[in-house]
Amino acid sequence: MGQYRLSMYLNKQIGIMLVYGGYSIDIMIPFLSVHIATTKHAKGYDIFNLFTSHEQKLLPHIMTKEQKIQDAYGEYWDGLSIPAKNCALKHNGYIGPIISHLGEIPRDFVIYNDLGFRPKSLIGIENNNGWIKIYRESDLPQFDCDCFIIDKKKGMVTGQWLQAPDEIRGKQARKFWIEHATHYRIIEKPKPPLY
Repeated sequence: MGQYRLSMYLNKQIGIMLVYGGYSIDIMIPFLSVHIATTKHAKGYDIFNLFTSHEQKLLPHIMTKEQKIQDAYGEYWDGLSIPAKNCALKHNGYIGPIISHLGEIPRDFVIYNDLGFRPKSLIGIENNNGWIKIYRESDLPQFDCDCFIIDKKKGMVTGQWLQAPDEIRGKQARKFWIEHATHYRIIEKPKPPLY
């Protein structure tokens, strides 16, 4: 399923990233840059600078799940067969050893289970380590809660989501979170002691 991201860059550019499968295109204005990516590095051409090639490293919080899986395999990704790549992208990074077509992979690099193997760095990818990525309003919390928030400028901060008493303040709060946050994780209050 395709995704999109509207972003603002440090050099005051504004852009849009369209993602489908393991491929993405990032279009930035006013300098008219275009980045096309299949892995963690977006390779592109800067029209303003007469088509000079450059690389832009994608930050973990703006990577897609597919890009994170490819990034975790690193140098081994290119050696995987097409069925193995599809399997990895479909099954949270797991690949059956029969379809991998890889030679020796260091045992300390991967973990094994009934599904096959995957890089250890993908532990927690099933639920994004408990973080919810904010793409749209429906991704925001549906009840009052304390949260860890990944702020686009400040990094991880703690905050609180409160349902607004009226629609105007609620709309402002949702707009603020969508503009300033990429992820949140609800802080669960501990249960009281039993004795």
